[in-house]
Amino acid sequence: LNVTMDELTVYPNPTREVATILNRGALKMEQIEVYNVLGQVIYKSKADSRDKHTLKLDGFASGVYTIQVFTDKGTVARKLEIIK
Repeated sequence: LNVTMDELTVYPNPTREVATILNRGALKMEQIEVYNVLGQVIYKSKADSRDKHTLKLDGFASGVYTIQVFTDKGTVARKLEIIK
């Protein structure tokens, strides 16, 4: 699914404790998954709402993670860097 950074963004990035996924487009966010560098699912949750989700990053190690946002129209991937 081709979605611009303006339509679906993760901020702040890089972050330490909390990241927000903000959807400004016409998509409806349904589920969020976060994968580590090995491709393992380390976080899975229903979206807080159709246009905003807060990720609490306690217990996440420093590194680069892939966020998969499942929407009503398909899946969108974003990278998130965590610095502890």
